[in-house]
Amino acid sequence: MFLSTFSSLFPLILLPSVLAGLEGSVKINFPSTTSATQTTELGDIPKEGDTRTITFSDANDKKSFYWYGPTWVEEGRPQSEERRSWKQECQVWAGKGFNKDIEFTLRTQSAGLVGPKDQGGHIKCTLVSCLIPEGKGECEGEWVVPVVDSFTVFVI
Repeated sequence: MFLSTFSSLFPLILLPSVLAGLEGSVKINFPSTTSATQTTELGDIPKEGDTRTITFSDANDKKSFYWYGPTWVEEGRPQSEERRSWKQECQVWAGKGFNKDIEFTLRTQSAGLVGPKDQGGHIKCTLVSCLIPEGKGECEGEWVVPVVDSFTVFVI
């Protein structure tokens, strides 16, 4: 009898924590030499350098945006013909155990991310495109495309 009563109460004990959802946000600091969109929708205009805070209330929620590298100007061309050196699609999401505010700082170096690890908030950039025209240079050195993956982040 006791076991049957306990087993029927167990789901009621878990229910409030499941209904409570997630509580927390991910703050992303972008370098001033880069730009990012709010979404991956066509027509979303990139904003130079910035800080962006994304609040999560559902574990299945995922936000995507484009992150553009520093401006590349071909030697001998006017500044008006500048273009971004690279572009990545980034995703931010809340995982298991996410229940507080965390902060990531993106960098334009090869290791492109500084922030906490194993805190339930994640960021990963994929779908990399080098935007420097073929034969005009590579996405390396000062134009390197940063690796952004919170599962392999430098811990602060």
